[in-house]
Amino acid sequence: MTRLVAWLLPAALLVPVVTPLWGRWQLACREPTFTWPIGGLSDYVLRADAYGSGAFGSRRRGGRSHNGIDLAAPIGTPVRAAKSGTARHGRQRDGMGTYLEVHHHDGSVALYGHLSRMVVADGQWVSRGQVIGLVGKSGNARPRRIHPHLHFELRLRGVPLDPLDGYLDGTEVSRSSGRPAARSAKT
Repeated sequence: MTRLVAWLLPAALLVPVVTPLWGRWQLACREPTFTWPIGGLSDYVLRADAYGSGAFGSRRRGGRSHNGIDLAAPIGTPVRAAKSGTARHGRQRDGMGTYLEVHHHDGSVALYGHLSRMVVADGQWVSRGQVIGLVGKSGNARPRRIHPHLHFELRLRGVPLDPLDGYLDGTEVSRSSGRPAARSAKT
């Protein structure tokens, strides 16, 4: 009897700790990649205009590096959650304008910037593919010569990741070029 209690007591103490982790692991397994927030692999276009390229890592003023991708889309295009998680409204930042973060159970965060409107509540659980906002031109995307677009950024433990490096559905990295093919919007 003592052996049984000695074995069951630690197991009983672990159940409250392991159960939430199990749920997070199961969700991460069901959604191993991100879906496209607008459009898809066959029709995505990166912003390219007088202010520069929307590609990940492109240079910005002041020597900064672009930490996401800019997906060209008309104003008002629905933006969908790339993966299930908890929506967090971002403060109005000068550069990003109206933006939304979705915190995922695998520890990653997706940021959706330059929105015209957010359509989910702060702290709301959102499902993969659910409309969370609308494309806009807020923040530093306001100038006329900048084409409307969604700034889409992925971070894992605070480190920016290129969404086109195999994180978005269908963007497995090509062995020959090391990168998926990207098309740019015509200026």
